[in-house]
Amino acid sequence: LPASNVRSQAPAATGGSRKALKEGPHDVRPPTLSVGTIQNGSGSLQVGWAHLQHPQWRCASTVVLLHTFCSIPRAVVAETFATLFCAEDGNSYSTPGVVPLSARDEIAIHDACQRAHSVHCNAKLLVPPLQEMQDAFIDRTFYRSQRRCGGAYERLPQRFCYQSTPGLHNHFDQYATSHAFLHTALQNCPICVNTCDADVIFAASLILHWQAAVGLLEGWHFLSLPKVLSARYWSMLKSHIGGMAGEPLIVIVEDYALDTPFYVHHLQALKSAGWTLENRVILGVTMSNMITSFAREAMLSTSWRDNAQDELERRARFDKHLVCNSSFGGPLMVTVPRWVGISSGVNWIEGEAAAHTRRILALYDVGLKFSTNGTKVEHTGTWHADRDDSKQWARPIIRQTIIRKGFTCCATGCFLPVDASKFSPSCSHFDALSVYEKASSSVFCIEPPGDVLGRSHFYVAVHCGCVPVLIDGGHTGYPFDARVAWAWRAPDRPSRADIHASFLDYTRFTLPVRASTLASGTWVDLMVRLASETDDKRLHEMQKALVDAAQWFSHPRSRSVCPSDTARRYDRVLRHAYQSACDAYTAFTNVVLHAMEVMGSCAP
Repeated sequence: LPASNVRSQAPAATGGSRKALKEGPHDVRPPTLSVGTIQNGSGSLQVGWAHLQHPQWRCASTVVLLHTFCSIPRAVVAETFATLFCAEDGNSYSTPGVVPLSARDEIAIHDACQRAHSVHCNAKLLVPPLQEMQDAFIDRTFYRSQRRCGGAYERLPQRFCYQSTPGLHNHFDQYATSHAFLHTALQNCPICVNTCDADVIFAASLILHWQAAVGLLEGWHFLSLPKVLSARYWSMLKSHIGGMAGEPLIVIVEDYALDTPFYVHHLQALKSAGWTLENRVILGVTMSNMITSFAREAMLSTSWRDNAQDELERRARFDKHLVCNSSFGGPLMVTVPRWVGISSGVNWIEGEAAAHTRRILALYDVGLKFSTNGTKVEHTGTWHADRDDSKQWARPIIRQTIIRKGFTCCATGCFLPVDASKFSPSCSHFDALSVYEKASSSVFCIEPPGDVLGRSHFYVAVHCGCVPVLIDGGHTGYPFDARVAWAWRAPDRPSRADIHASFLDYTRFTLPVRASTLASGTWVDLMVRLASETDDKRLHEMQKALVDAAQWFSHPRSRSVCPSDTARRYDRVLRHAYQSACDAYTAFTNVVLHAMEVMGSCAP
């Protein structure tokens, strides 16, 4: 936008009408340089405006607008619900509209706390305020573990760095995704203590509330929480937004895929809270594909789609009457990238990283174990007492196919060297490599289904420059060739170009394979052909597109700041500046903007 067409300075927001905030074709709010806390009521919403002459905002004659949740135009982070797990001042019925806790419920919560081995169980189980969580809890996602970089210790480029969490075989805590998103939201948006006039509210999940209350960063102890807490959580959230003007969107990020009975009941409780709340909820989850039986149990509509890409297109076809006066059938589900510990990625096609030799043509990085007859079988983890590993029917087919094609299998996976005469490691050597060393040494990474249709290793492969071979389907909990809703994966045949612009065309940097075609082995032949052709133009283009896509899956450690030359377009209807994502946070922001477009006609 030309600098002359943008107000050089504007007054702080003080509640006001939405219409006043959107007057004029160029009245676009830049995000603030300082983040304040919103105390109580829309009248005290004090958000400072950045001066447009600041060098951070100017590039030649163009004002560069940093695009975060706070420019939507008003977004806040909801303060935690301190008394979610205990009665308010000893009286469970003191807050109107909030589902109360009975004495039996409080005993069940105390028992769940004891099973989590928390030291906080004997006191009143209060959730700490957000700022305390940010300082003492959420930051640990990025800073509590050892930061390691390539060079002296590992066969990685020197600028490639990751956070190594002691005791974790994957070297990273894959269940810290919500911490990463909330960390960035708190860096960019003000905190709303009670009720505030806002367009978007970022709220911590029920599980993150629980982890904060018991003081434990990870663990599956939340599965034993009493069901009443889901209803209580949604009622508290509904009460929180009850005094706001209009109906803001509610953004919640979960660390786990929706593959447990806990989440089935959690979605049932959301539906029971009423469609006016359900329509406004945007759930960021690590895999939005719903197990077929769970979707039925959660009472989700048969026309509802379990991924944001298809669901946004479906909602865009609703007329205004339906949008504002009926249920969409379920919340908007958005697959977000898992946190995989990588704190500093590299450009694999330029500089030092371009000289990094990839000696493995194809990698199948899964844990294997020996059966009684000495043959290797899949090992996807035995710590889930109730998990049936046979549900991942694609994995044994993959293993049989790649062994037939000449792969070598060891305890931590299988590999096919680019040139066996130059590189043919022993299993002891291969098994000693870190997950990052294996992926960065490979041209292709085969990504089978995990506990759900997706797996965290896909994001490791993307950051390590290893072209993912994606298996669509292969899990008995889903349709046979179910299309995996990876983060930001665009529909195969998008009907809305504007929605498609907020997602990635996966065919440019991955090799999708239907599970029903695995046994043929033609997909293995394709990998070998692409890697061995004298004219490897297609492979080079895929690797280049992979580098461009990798930033969509990265989690910023501080403010979400995008480069000044990022491509942008201006939508005069919404009066928002869209941009190509420079990290997972801004990619998520673009999806939220499209959801606002669908729901915007209901605003007063």
